[in-house]
Amino acid sequence: MALNGAAWLTAGLVLCLLGVLALLEAWRRRGRPHAPWLVGGWALLLVSAVPFFHAASGESGVAAWMTAAGLLPLVVIGLRTEWRRAPDQRRKPQRVSAAGAGVDPGTSAASTPWRTAAVVGLALPVFGVASLMLGMGVVRNGPGGAGEQLMSAALITPLVWGLGMAWACADPRLSRTLAVAGVVAALGGLLYLLP
Repeated sequence: MALNGAAWLTAGLVLCLLGVLALLEAWRRRGRPHAPWLVGGWALLLVSAVPFFHAASGESGVAAWMTAAGLLPLVVIGLRTEWRRAPDQRRKPQRVSAAGAGVDPGTSAASTPWRTAAVVGLALPVFGVASLMLGMGVVRNGPGGAGEQLMSAALITPLVWGLGMAWACADPRLSRTLAVAGVVAALGGLLYLLP
């Protein structure tokens, strides 16, 4: 009896979730023996690719597996995080620097819930679109033949996206972060429009 696509997909999601939970347990056990949890978590994440490949054809299976392996940790961490503030901290967030309680650390990139939402919006979709535009420009008018252009775009796009996310999380000025994303997108658009 062969398994259908939904059963393969469910098996892949369960294995991926178990891998994420094992990696979370390895993180919690810092300082204590955690190697089995770490190795087991990564092994489960890698093994979870097989059911995704069976659930969908090659490229679709890879995309589904990578999406699940990227989103499940966010969901697990989001569900395990307490999002409420204490009643005395609702009006003014208390910031404490490494230098001590009396030293103001300044404005961080994510010092309030609205700034946090803005940073997440800049880091994920804005820099994602900007890096995709750069990748499309490289595919269209990059150096080399078609294979080299595609490979260059496949390497450049996630690298630029990751650097952009790091920039968005580290830079306290949101306007500068948006400007950097605009420059990356403009560069991609120029590459795409070149004859």
